[in-house]
Amino acid sequence: MANKRLIIDVISAGMIRVASVMILLVILGVFAQIAFTALPLFESPSSSVDVLPATRAGPAAELKVTQDSGANDAGSLPGLIDDHRLALSKIDPAAVPEPKRGSWLDARDTTIEQVHLKAENDGLVPSVLTRYFIPAGIQAMSNISLSRHFVVLDRAGVIHVYRLGRSQARTTFTEEFEVSDINRVDWLDESTFALYSHEEQRLVRSVKALTNTLPLADLFSFRQYEGYPQPTLTWQPRVVDGAESKYSLVPLLWGTMSAALFSLMLALPVAMGAAIYVGYYMPPVFREAIKPMIEMIAAFPGVVIAGIAMLWLAPRLHHALAECIGIVLTVPIIVALSGLFLNQYFQTQPGSYFSKRLPMVVVLVLVIAIYTGAKLGESVEGLFFEDSVVLWFERYYGLSVSYFNGVLVGIALGIAVFPTIFSLAEEAIFSTPKGAATGSLALGASPWQSFIDGVLPVAAPGIVAAIMLGLSRAIGETMILLLLSGNTPIQSSNPLEGMRSVAATLAIELPEAGVDSTHYRVLFFSALALFALTFLINTCAQLLKRRWRRRYGVVA
Repeated sequence: MANKRLIIDVISAGMIRVASVMILLVILGVFAQIAFTALPLFESPSSSVDVLPATRAGPAAELKVTQDSGANDAGSLPGLIDDHRLALSKIDPAAVPEPKRGSWLDARDTTIEQVHLKAENDGLVPSVLTRYFIPAGIQAMSNISLSRHFVVLDRAGVIHVYRLGRSQARTTFTEEFEVSDINRVDWLDESTFALYSHEEQRLVRSVKALTNTLPLADLFSFRQYEGYPQPTLTWQPRVVDGAESKYSLVPLLWGTMSAALFSLMLALPVAMGAAIYVGYYMPPVFREAIKPMIEMIAAFPGVVIAGIAMLWLAPRLHHALAECIGIVLTVPIIVALSGLFLNQYFQTQPGSYFSKRLPMVVVLVLVIAIYTGAKLGESVEGLFFEDSVVLWFERYYGLSVSYFNGVLVGIALGIAVFPTIFSLAEEAIFSTPKGAATGSLALGASPWQSFIDGVLPVAAPGIVAAIMLGLSRAIGETMILLLLSGNTPIQSSNPLEGMRSVAATLAIELPEAGVDSTHYRVLFFSALALFALTFLINTCAQLLKRRWRRRYGVVA
């Protein structure tokens, strides 16, 4: 019998190890696949010679943008640029797209200026967006490609490939030919251009990794975009009419962390309070009934919680904002005062009387506190806020209250996160050796002092793990953010405005993004950043757990 038991234990341990290794390999494989898809986004462009003969060209390549035939004439842009003249005597007229597009190039002998119509108080005002310096002088310049690049050949024979809005050339290379023979450069497609001589001889050149790549700084730093009055952090990948795509991930990360913070602000106090009471104070007979009921909330799909919040809670929250604020401010005060009174009252009663009646009294106190807070908020709104807090803030302070906002997301996401934090924290508190509290109780300490000094240090690693797991759950939630956040990628500290998370963006945009496009690769990079963020949070949680276990001598 002993040998059988030993064999079973050895086989079980081996199967567990194999399963652990397989799960680890799957995780690493998924991470590697995401990384291989995302990292080509930052590949550096390199030049190559196309396998095409230098033959006499036919008609010039069709321009990829509508050109202004009068762009060569400085008088064709009256009043747009005060002291700027389009000195294009040696430059192809295709260098200047139509001003109605909001951005065009003003080329001189050694300098190219990208001018855009910037939005200001008195309307659209022409302003220099970017300057490109060509010290050797401009010999020829291309039109602007669909990928928003243009090519400059200087008089020293160096070819510069620029992207609109970036003063630094994306790539430069030197050609061995007579520069004076070249008078025109045209794009053939998004990554291939041709240099034409006076005799219409054509030299074709390709640039690898020119399209569908971005500098890493563009994803996290302020950028001055065409038509914008100042540098911004903006997510707007889908544009029309040749406008500039905007790929800043900061608004998405801001929305992700804001939603997680709002949910923890609402769920953490309730979950920890319930875990402490159920795991330490509540008799086992009541715990066995209450704990499974709370954990059943975790079985609700996020889309169900989001649907209920969208159809039932959102309209009521928008019209009863004052009542909600009154409840949030009043409930803690009433509960705290009631706790002081009940503490004095129940100290004079036997233990069985205390354990049987306190839950019912607490429920009654909460109902009274919620009702009182709602009525107080309604009265204050009528007296001081002209019967509408929403309209009052918008009228006098310009603060908009979105129908879908951070508070709504926090409530729904808090409900989804609450059972996760409660279950793990309560289990850590309940599993603490009973001797950690009974010794201090025998020495005359109160139950709360026994919990703080005896139980909490031992249960702290499990509580930290519960909080971190709840935070990771909130960061990775998709459906609640997708349905309730409004999906507005803005950076606002106002909890009554909308937001947009990384997970919701992946769900919305990834199915429609072109494979291997810039948008596609940026989305995969954002997924990689989300994975790294949750991995970092969980790693910090494990380090804290180990530190506290060593500090308090808790066996792992």
